[in-house]
Amino acid sequence: MTVKGKKHAKEKGGAKNMVSVPDDGAARAPGRAAARPARPARIARAIAFAAAPFLFMPLAAALLLTLYRAEREIGAGAEMVMSPPSLMFAAGMLLATLLCVAFRNSVHPYLKAHEYTHALFGWICFAKVSDLVIARFGGKVRISKSNIMILLSPYFVPFYAFLLVMVYAPVSLFIPMSGTVIGRAYVFFIGLAWGHHFWWTFAALWQLQPDLRDYGCFFSVTLILFANLLALCLLFGIYSPITWSGLLAHAGNETAAVFAWLYDFATYLAGFLR
Repeated sequence: MTVKGKKHAKEKGGAKNMVSVPDDGAARAPGRAAARPARPARIARAIAFAAAPFLFMPLAAALLLTLYRAEREIGAGAEMVMSPPSLMFAAGMLLATLLCVAFRNSVHPYLKAHEYTHALFGWICFAKVSDLVIARFGGKVRISKSNIMILLSPYFVPFYAFLLVMVYAPVSLFIPMSGTVIGRAYVFFIGLAWGHHFWWTFAALWQLQPDLRDYGCFFSVTLILFANLLALCLLFGIYSPITWSGLLAHAGNETAAVFAWLYDFATYLAGFLR
């Protein structure tokens, strides 16, 4: 992947201290173009990619409500309105926001995570990964094939946050973490990593990177929104005292509530238009 540097950004827009986030057009390997599928298959694929966002959006709303309900459950009666783990997570996100605004050069760690995630999912999908290069304001990686996970995973996988979880989860099996200073510090840094991922991902989506167009911008953005909320729910289940069964129960209830509301709204709208 090639990334526009500071100089190019200034020439184009005249803005100072602007750093372009990754352009993933080079994520696809060179070579012969893949054979186009038959016309019925193309039509079915087009319908699926057009309809999928209308599934992702209510599911994303259900995940957002799940986080709210779960937080209300564990934070009921808390002096600071939020539960202590969520408060530390929010503090980490706030610091990440300040750092991203004050130091535009903080894009460099994001670029590293971006390219590493491409490479990781390339290996997971049994693709050949080569020419992984990370420069100060750019990076590139060559992958022998492309699919949704390889192409879009850097936008919804908070690389550094999950690295911290890989340390947090095993340590918590042997050392009590909940409510301790060490545990709250871990949650703070997970929030910091998540916030850094969130803001630079938002910047990338705002620029409408070329890889978003491969499957359609509407499909890609709604998938990324849903997948980011799903990743946030997973992180919440790890660092908060709520049980996984409780979190799944909230998710099931909120998903049913969202689709029931959509059904009622569609019924009302159909009756109104008659």
